[in-house]
Amino acid sequence: HDWGAMIAWLFAVRRLRELDGLVIMNVPHPGAASRGFSWRQLLRSWYVIAFQIPGLPERALARRDPVQMAEGMLSSMARPENVDADSLRLLAENWQGSARIAAMLNYYRAYVRGGGAQRQRKLGYPVIDTRTLMLWGVNDIALTVETTYATGDFVTDLTLRYLPEASHWVQQDEPELVNRMLEAWVQGGD
Repeated sequence: HDWGAMIAWLFAVRRLRELDGLVIMNVPHPGAASRGFSWRQLLRSWYVIAFQIPGLPERALARRDPVQMAEGMLSSMARPENVDADSLRLLAENWQGSARIAAMLNYYRAYVRGGGAQRQRKLGYPVIDTRTLMLWGVNDIALTVETTYATGDFVTDLTLRYLPEASHWVQQDEPELVNRMLEAWVQGGD
């Protein structure tokens, strides 16, 4: 999911070692995302550009109440009631302090400013032959569904499931459905 999914996509693309399977949730394949990128997606991704400014995002985010930051994330979910008090507390703890915030922002910086995206575009996107399950919450606040449409051009053995009631936080919004889909896929079904 999210940055974990981006790392997983690139691990599979670069064929660092053989995989039995790949599961992706709500982050498009980078090649498919490039093809599906639009003005609408740019408007949803404004924060990625803002995160490139050295120091400013850390200072701005560190001034905010960590509980409000966590609650802000919950507000983008379809079913925030699925997040219990302990998980909310843990999420708020992760927003405490500039160092933790910088660690979160550095994923965006490494990919954009650090040349990760540009380097991978130059290397290309070899087709992934690994059996892949992609689950996508259609009501994603950050990523448009159009960024997924070309995924089949980059993955030969793809099962792609759109969850119309879920947001970017697909596994929190629809835990039972996601688990059933994962279990069926692991057992060899679709």
